[in-house]
Amino acid sequence: MQTSLPNRNGDSNTWYILKVSLVLILIFTATCFVYCTGGVHHSFTHFMYIPIILSAYYFQIKGAVVAALLGGFALGPFMPQQVSSGLMQHPASWIFRIAIFVMIGIICSLLFKHIKKVEMERSYINIITGFPNINKLKVDLDELIDKKVEFSLIGFDVVNINSIKQNISYEMGIRSLKKAFEILSESVNSTIYSIDANRFAAVLLDSSVENAQTLGEHFLSKTIEPFLIDQFRIGLLIKGGIVNFPLQAEDSDEMIKKMGLALDHATEEIGLYVYDDIMEQQSKSKTELVPHLLYAIQNEEFSLVYQPKGNLNGDNTISVEALLRWNHPTRGQISPGEFINIAEEIGIIGEITKWVIKNVIDQEEKWKKAGMSIKIALNISPKDFDNQSVMDLFTELIENEERDLSLLEIELTERCILKNQEIVI
Repeated sequence: MQTSLPNRNGDSNTWYILKVSLVLILIFTATCFVYCTGGVHHSFTHFMYIPIILSAYYFQIKGAVVAALLGGFALGPFMPQQVSSGLMQHPASWIFRIAIFVMIGIICSLLFKHIKKVEMERSYINIITGFPNINKLKVDLDELIDKKVEFSLIGFDVVNINSIKQNISYEMGIRSLKKAFEILSESVNSTIYSIDANRFAAVLLDSSVENAQTLGEHFLSKTIEPFLIDQFRIGLLIKGGIVNFPLQAEDSDEMIKKMGLALDHATEEIGLYVYDDIMEQQSKSKTELVPHLLYAIQNEEFSLVYQPKGNLNGDNTISVEALLRWNHPTRGQISPGEFINIAEEIGIIGEITKWVIKNVIDQEEKWKKAGMSIKIALNISPKDFDNQSVMDLFTELIENEERDLSLLEIELTERCILKNQEIVI
């Protein structure tokens, strides 16, 4: 099967031939129109500017000059001044016209070139931060990969940037991000790329993974201490990810993807993580779980197990902890550690929490009827405090006098309490 090869302008041969044909047809059409309307003594010669300007857009200066010369000669020595009388043009007239056509073609070419340059520059800049964006990063990575030089790509994620934007101001969030860029530029001799709302990266030339780790840790150590912006003391929580060429990736897309995997793999708010293949396997496994997780509740794939909890007095067990299990149809039993984060990300953690609460209460009722008084402890995701339906369920249970919740314990992490003090109290 034959394919069209790109020409010097990046077009396929077929598309290039079509554009050339269009210009030639327009030149021929303009020539015929001028002749049929009585010659060049009318202003219809201006129609020739259409193929000239089009050539300037398609083929730049050389194409515009060629089109101008063709159009100029087509309306030149062989085109009558006045067709009806057979009066021919003076040579100075058509020579001057050709010069004007060429000049217009060159000017239009330069204007189009400038516009394309401005558009290209804009496409390479993050308009919010003013720093090079991910498009520019990909171009620069491709150039380095073509040169076959070793380098490391190090990326950072400012975990609490959205909190700064929400609790102080959006502008303060952007200024804090730029401050992080400034600190990184002092640590590495490299361009800083603003790749999305809270992530940025740098390319470390001739750098092994170990060297990248050293530079990354130096940067993180400089961001631990809060800094002053106006009257606010801002502290940034930053985590980093590293990927190396050619050790861990072969092209720019793969490098950016694996840098993101290293950042997403990080569970702590600060720290530096080097990509390894396990991260990609976990990411793939996570992606495969998403569609199944969406229907796990309605397919009744969840279950609860109750783990006994001893007490300090050495008495018999009087409390248990409710542990969620997912009975996957093909993978078997899956622990919460593998799917709770996914549920939080795709927004169904609230539905899972409500299912757990209702089933725990039902189990408590069954034990009561059997004459057993057992406390049940269950964990709540911090995301549940942002879910109004979960909060409404808690309110309903508390206000329902027929329900005895004295044996129900809700376990919260310290961080969860600090972030949701008003709701918890």
